Amino acid sequence: MQHLQTYQVVVPTRGTMDAVQRVHQQIADQLPSGVVTMVLNPTARDKLDPEIPERCRARGMSPTVCPGGGVARARNAALTLAPREILVFLDDDVLATSEAVRRLVDELQRTEACIATGRVLGRPSGRPSDALWRTDLAFDRGTESRTWTARDGVFVSPLCVWQFGVGAAFAVDVTRMKQMLGGMVSFDERLSNGRFAGGTEDVDYFYSLYVAGGGITYVADAVFWHDFPTSSRGLRAKCRQYAIADGAFYAKWRVHVSSTDIASEVRGWCARLTRHLRARLSRQPAVPLRSLLAEPLYKAVGVLTWQLR
Repeated sequence: MQHLQTYQVVVPTRGTMDAVQRVHQQIADQLPSGVVTMVLNPTARDKLDPEIPERCRARGMSPTVCPGGGVARARNAALTLAPREILVFLDDDVLATSEAVRRLVDELQRTEACIATGRVLGRPSGRPSDALWRTDLAFDRGTESRTWTARDGVFVSPLCVWQFGVGAAFAVDVTRMKQMLGGMVSFDERLSNGRFAGGTEDVDYFYSLYVAGGGITYVADAVFWHDFPTSSRGLRAKCRQYAIADGAFYAKWRVHVSSTDIASEVRGWCARLTRHLRARLSRQPAVPLRSLLAEPLYKAVGVLTWQLR
């Protein structure tokens, strides 16, 4: 109960009936009453069902309408309105527990970090793709908690930013961010999920705050579960979007990318290609080879898209 006055859980969503039901069952039902805010973020083409806000309130969740701009705009709206010192951002397809949320909040209260990220595991579906979401496509950042603070202008490479965690489950100490950095760091809508080269608005936000001088901590014992695509088509679409978004993110932060980083990225791609080719030949679960072969091209498309913007 001591946390009720210090944090609010924010869940950006397109705002369908299914999403309201899912968030209620997988998030709000697991947490203290009144701490969940759903930011209803329909696209410009969508029409928000007028019953949705009332459905949210009936299930103990506070609705806020923020049309267009994707998840980045929805999160920025939450930061601007921040009713609590700490905001915990969760995707609408995450399964949360009060224990996991409490650990994120505790870590921010215990340390001087501005962001705490959780450990995100794939929810088992019983499909062969489960193995891939545990390994090469995993959101899991391991069992060891870590903290990063930029020192003397020496930064973690943008190509290694994934170790910070992912945007499916993280907390921001809004008050500390403003005090330490002299203002609010915003999510970049150009990289927002839903845009052509979008999907890295989360790690871009982490990196922006990190470069500005804010600490980031990964909390390994704050465990959340995430739903992932299980079909081959869904898997290919995710691989394509991840690669395009990565390219745009790398282009934005190219000033911190070295030739050594690029060489390491190429070696990593070659190693993944070899490993999954062997897996395919031995009839083991593998990332679609055409997705892996096209990965450098997709990243180049992301780089070009960012440059043209």
